[in-house]
Amino acid sequence: MAVGKVSDLIDDRVASVKAERDSFWKGKIAEANAAKQEAVAAQYRAVILAGQQIRAAENAAQIEIEQMEKANAALPGGGACGLSPERVRILPY
Repeated sequence: MAVGKVSDLIDDRVASVKAERDSFWKGKIAEANAAKQEAVAAQYRAVILAGQQIRAAENAAQIEIEQMEKANAALPGGGACGLSPERVRILPY
């Protein structure tokens, strides 16, 4: 009977240690998952920001091209070939 009680105590202790271990690792896994989700969200925000910056740069370049085309069309001799000094002046640096 005493052996049975000791065996039950050992079984209870083993179950308790397993539960503590499982709880510890579940917490660690939850922390790792939260950190991963934050990293994914940060990368997503960076991609969105980069996309916005690219679109802004494309729009600015398109506006600059349109302005150069208007300035070029306004110069005399629009059908002439080559670069006159006036046309060279409207080129960006």
